[in-house]
Amino acid sequence: MAVASESPGTDAATGQAGKGSAAVAPPEDLRLQGNGLFGQRDYSGAAEKYSAAIDGLQPHLANTNTESVRRACLLNRAACFLHMGMFDRVVQDCTGVLNQEPTNLKALFRRANALSTMRTDILSMSNAKQDLRMATMIAPNDRKIMELKEQVERDLPVLEKRLLDLQFHDTPFWQVKQ
Repeated sequence: MAVASESPGTDAATGQAGKGSAAVAPPEDLRLQGNGLFGQRDYSGAAEKYSAAIDGLQPHLANTNTESVRRACLLNRAACFLHMGMFDRVVQDCTGVLNQEPTNLKALFRRANALSTMRTDILSMSNAKQDLRMATMIAPNDRKIMELKEQVERDLPVLEKRLLDLQFHDTPFWQVKQ
């Protein structure tokens, strides 16, 4: 597979790609293209570029620089998924980053944001609270982190009460009065 080094406006078929084969942009170029699309609020297109960059990096994960690009692409793709309302994908990408770098502030905040927005269960909200607790230890004066943490701390008792109400009633949770 040939790697094109042309600028985005150059015809790759006439360049180094050779004999009509499709040129593949280097992962860093794909990341930068994704950044451009993100800036234009084309979150779907940006997520595709970040995914292509991640796929292009897979064979070379031993290199520290490529791991750094991979983490950046995962975080950026998570931001796209957050805007697109694909919260389970946000959690997946951020968890991938946190497995490698447990104190990554962006990953902690984005995962907490997704978990708290999903509001599917107490465990998700508790996990969001844990992520935000770690994030406030790293950045104690960050206003956005503090606001989300306060929101989660207000919402968690409501969900806990709903769960308790469900244990003592045969009423579906959507019919339990708050």
